[in-house]
Amino acid sequence: MLNVDMSLSHVRQPKLTQEKNPRDWPRSRPLKLCKISS
Repeated sequence: MLNVDMSLSHVRQPKLTQEKNPRDWPRSRPLKLCKISS
């Protein structure tokens, strides 16, 4: 459940994720693709 919440927040604010956590950005990218596919 925690992972789902985190992915949602990344999708909602991708810009903040890039600025705050540039290393996490590439990780959130595949999550977004997976969510869209689902």
